[in-house]
Order: sequence, then structure tokens, then C-alpha cells
Amino acid sequence: MNKKMWIPLVILGVILSLGACSSDEDIYDYDLSEYITVGQYKGLDSSYEKIEVTQEDLDVAIGGILAAAAKADKITSGIAKDGDKLNIDYAGTLDGKAFDGGSAKAQALTLGSGSMIPGFEEGIIGKAIGSTFTIDVTFPEEYHAEELKGAKAQFEITINYKEGDPILPEFNEDFVKNNSQYTSMEEYMKDLEKNVLEGKEGQEKARVQTEIWTKVIESSEVIKYPAAELKRKKDQNYDYYSSYASYYEMEFPVFLTTYLNMTEEEFEDYVHQQSEVVCKQEMVLYTIARNEGIEISKDEYNEGLKDMLEKEGFSSMDEFEAAYGESFEKFAGKENIIITLLLEKVMAWLVDVNIAS
Repeated sequence: MNKKMWIPLVILGVILSLGACSSDEDIYDYDLSEYITVGQYKGLDSSYEKIEVTQEDLDVAIGGILAAAAKADKITSGIAKDGDKLNIDYAGTLDGKAFDGGSAKAQALTLGSGSMIPGFEEGIIGKAIGSTFTIDVTFPEEYHAEELKGAKAQFEITINYKEGDPILPEFNEDFVKNNSQYTSMEEYMKDLEKNVLEGKEGQEKARVQTEIWTKVIESSEVIKYPAAELKRKKDQNYDYYSSYASYYEMEFPVFLTTYLNMTEEEFEDYVHQQSEVVCKQEMVLYTIARNEGIEISKDEYNEGLKDMLEKEGFSSMDEFEAAYGESFEKFAGKENIIITLLLEKVMAWLVDVNIAS
């Protein structure tokens, strides 16, 4: 049984937080000059670096492709030791009865990772690969499921196999034919070079955007934070993490210490600082947009929704609503969607006016 799931501690950053709370009220629909002084955002004289695809770039790309296609040996003998990557089956019981979430088949587990409850991985070390055995463990008192806190359980475990070192396939024409749409090495390499170039160009574009945006933000000064907007950011973050706590059926303070390693006071301070950071960026964004007449049209909004859906793996609004029980617009928050689209448009404008000729 997994001890915990990793949860990223991210608060807006770039600015779409799916599932965050939202309101129907317009945000920043007032004069922002009494709240922020926006620094220089024209004439920053940024430039793109020349992009070339080197043989080293191609070798790295090929290495990644071969690593993804590699298959590890399945070792079915020997003794399990710390650091081994195992494939196991397990079935847990409390007083002889199975419990929810206590069983799994073909579960990947790295011994010593700490991903399971205390005593589970330790009970496997030293056992024969291929064997079936039973261990006794006690769930931690702070475990998220109330009915399992401090409970004594038994797990029947089978070590199916240990993963050996991955065996890399040979990069040749047979590999190309069996793992791509191409029938010749020449066609494959031409397409690979094109993809590597596009990737490097995307990285360079992101670098320039970050450079320009950082200069603008650092040269801007907050006079004071608008109370309503600051509260909105804080509420979004509390709602976001509270939903995780509810999902795990945990009290919020317990969730914070278990998953984020924070006290309530530390979390409150963190959220306050991050909300100020994001609020400043949003005020700069809206000020530049208004100064330069940059807006999101209805068509751009609808097209942006479609693109966001596709990035989330959905082909239509109806498909998303069937999966989540509400529209994508309501789930993501209209204000978050608008801010995300506006940021993309303003960033494109900033790049255009600041790239040296």
C-alpha cells in the first residue's frame, strides 16, 4: 500500500490552475496606476541566439529514443536487496479480512524508496525472488485513512521478478522500420533533425520570453496590493489544496504535514508570498495589455478553449463534461483562462517589440 502520492507545491506561476475557484466578476477592472508602477517594457534589446542542430544533438536524441525502446531483463532468481526494482503482487488483510486498497497485481516497487508504509519494503529485503511469503506491518498513526491508523495488518507478497539492466536495441535500419513510419535511415534522420530543430527553437523562444518578462517584472514596483485580488489568489490556493485533503479524507493540518511538510502557519506564509508574486505579475500583465490595446476576442477565447482541451487530452467540450461532470470553463475558471490567453498574446507582443533587428 502506497504511503503517499507526490503532490507538486505550485501556486499559479503561469497562470492556469485547473480546478481553482473562480468568480464571475471581472478582475482588475479598475485603474491600476495607484497599485503598481510598471517598468520599461519596450526597447529591452533582447535577441535570439542562432540555432543549429549538431551531431551531438542528434546523438542525444537517438540515445533517448533507444532508451525508451529498451527492455529490461526479468530476473527470476536470487535474493531481493535494497535498491532492487521489483515487480510484486500483494494482498493485505486486517484480522483475516481484505480491505480497500490493500491489494495489487504486477506492482512496480524499488526497495528503499520509502514509497510504501514502514516495514513493508524492509520485509521484502532478503527474500528469494520468485517466492511467496507473509509479513506483519503496522500502519502509521498519521496514515490518511482513518480506519487504518495504527492498524496491524498482514500482507501476502509474491516477488514476480527483479528488473535487470535495460538492454538497448541497436540503432539501424531494422530498428527504424520496426519503430517508425519510415522505411529508410535517410528519411528517418531527416525527420529527426527537423524535430530536434523545432525543439531547440521552442526552447530558445521560451528563453527569450522568460528573459523579457523577468526584466519587466523586476523593473516594476508594487505601490500596494489590491485586497480583493490578493484574497482571490489566496482563496484559489486554499481551495486547491483543500480539495486534495478531502480526496485523501484527511484533516487539512494533517494533509499539510504529511504531503507538503508544512505547518499551517508555514503554509499560510507561503501562500501569502506566492499570492503577492502572482498578483504583481497579473497587474503588470493587465497594465501592458491596456496600454497597448491588447485584448482577447471572442473567437480567440473559443479557439484558446479548444487548444487547452486538446492539451488536456479531450477532443470536445462534451467529452470533458462527461468525464468531470461540469464544463471545462467552469472547472478551470473563466478568469484563469482569460489570464492565460492574455499572457500568451502579451508575451508574443513583447517579443516582437523587443527583439533586436
